[in-house]
Amino acid sequence: AVSELSESLFNEFRFQRVERITGLRANEYTGTGVSVAIPNVANLGPPPGLGAIDTNQSLMHFQDAVTRSFNRHLIKAGGGILIIRDTTLLPVSATYTFSSVQAYRDAVNGSNRRSYSSYQESFGEPSSPFNAYFLNGFFQDEWKLTRRLKVSAGMRYDLYLPPGASPDSPLEFSRKFKTDTTNL
Repeated sequence: AVSELSESLFNEFRFQRVERITGLRANEYTGTGVSVAIPNVANLGPPPGLGAIDTNQSLMHFQDAVTRSFNRHLIKAGGGILIIRDTTLLPVSATYTFSSVQAYRDAVNGSNRRSYSSYQESFGEPSSPFNAYFLNGFFQDEWKLTRRLKVSAGMRYDLYLPPGASPDSPLEFSRKFKTDTTNL
C-alpha cells in the first residue's frame, strides 16, 4: 500500500504471507507395512519416504519505506522483517533389500528369514521445528544532476537471527549458532 502523506512525502508498506507445503502422502493405492526392494526387479510396500513433509514453511514478510522528494533530490529510508516458521517432517520408514526374488521368497516362506542383503530404518524424532528471522534497514540518497546523470548512494544493514541451537546436539557445530552482525 502506498500512502501520500504530503506532496513531497509518501510511505510504501508491503506485506506478504506464504505457505509452502510439499510431501509424500498415502492414498488408496499405497502399500502398507515395511518397504521391500529387489533392485532392478520390484519395490513392494509403501515408498520409504511416505508420510514425510519435505517442506512445511510459513513465511511472513513486512517491509516499510518512507520517501521524501526535493525537486532533483530524493531520500528514502526503511526496513523490514521476514519471519520463517518451519515444521518440516522427515520420513520414518523401514526397508528390507533383497539381492534376488529367490532371496525374498526364502524370507517369506521361512526357509531363510535373514536372506535380505540390507535393512535400513529411520528412527528418532521426525520433526525439528524452528523459527528464523531476517531483519533489514536501509537509507538511500539520490541526486539527479542532469536529465542523463543521477548519483545514488546508500547503506543497507541485514541481520539474520538463526533458529535456536540444541546444546545436546551430537554435532558440536550444531550446539550454538553465531549471529553475524557485520552485514552493513
